[in-house]
Amino acid sequence: MSRIDVIMFATVHLDIYTQYSIPVWEKYCETKGYQFLHYKESYYDDLHLVWSKIRSVREHLYNTDCEYLLMVDADTIPTAFDISIEQLLDEFMIRDKQILFQKDGSNRLKYLYFPHNISMALKSRRILLPNAGFILMKNDEAVRKFYDEWLERARTSPWANKIPRNQNVLVFEMLKQKEIEKMVGYVETWVVNKFKGKLCQHFSSKTPEQIADLMRPFYVKLLT
Repeated sequence: MSRIDVIMFATVHLDIYTQYSIPVWEKYCETKGYQFLHYKESYYDDLHLVWSKIRSVREHLYNTDCEYLLMVDADTIPTAFDISIEQLLDEFMIRDKQILFQKDGSNRLKYLYFPHNISMALKSRRILLPNAGFILMKNDEAVRKFYDEWLERARTSPWANKIPRNQNVLVFEMLKQKEIEKMVGYVETWVVNKFKGKLCQHFSSKTPEQIADLMRPFYVKLLT
């Protein structure tokens, strides 16, 4: 079986809710036979923490022998232990895809998909937008080069310090390249979203206290 790692980047200032998310991700990985690692330290003094998150992925890809890697944001938490990462690879890592993102939108009205960031969708002329809070990838040369370039643009891109920073660079620069767009795919919103993800929920755009309150029931359900 392929070695699959799951990683999270989260500094101590997120402890208010990672006290719930990290133990549940650890239990999910233990149940499924994956390795979970928590990256805690910032890599940069002069860049926003989102770039340390991207750097943690790059470091893990270069310094481990995992075949596949799932990076999850600190504000995600498993909702059940039913779905495996192998299932996601079989269903969505098809054809030429090497990196799978969460869709930054929802299908709350069944077949109608709506991007969460309407402004970005209009500016980029993309309905389907990536969310960098959940990324499933192969550990191969092409993906490592993708992360090399993404990090290089943290220093050079005019988008790198404009919220949502790394996603701006991804959408407005990285995905404009045909070879990169070809290798990028998406998991469906039933896998992960802010409402009813069957693997996990991603509680973005909320206060730390609100995120902690939303996570606590899953922590109680799955660990107690």
